[in-house]
Amino acid sequence: MSTSEIPAPESAPIAGFWRRLIALAIDSMVLGIFGSGVGWSLCDVFAGMGAWGRLIGFLIAVTYFGVMNSSIFDGQTFGKRVMKIRVVPMEGQSGVAVDTPQDLERVRAIMAGAAAPNTRKTWLPNTSS
Repeated sequence: MSTSEIPAPESAPIAGFWRRLIALAIDSMVLGIFGSGVGWSLCDVFAGMGAWGRLIGFLIAVTYFGVMNSSIFDGQTFGKRVMKIRVVPMEGQSGVAVDTPQDLERVRAIMAGAAAPNTRKTWLPNTSS
């Protein structure tokens, strides 16, 4: 898909909830298939790592979304490409897609925030009796 098929950032409407959700579902399937293959082939290695194996999954997901949403892939993951949406810079910023370091930080912050409630349950001792 060329950039000419998607409106310029200044004129592009924000993608709707359902289009974003479907794109995320497609990306989740892509990551799930990849993760299943890696997990199956390296099962013993990951079992020996224990909870640290989650960190590898987190890093794979951050790398996937951070690189695919950046200018390297024109701001589109596989799911966004199917749904014909992309990540673009905010108004007043130049470029067709977000820079890779900027998007890696954006994705890391989003995923860390989403994991924060689970982190409390996982890492803090249970104080209720």
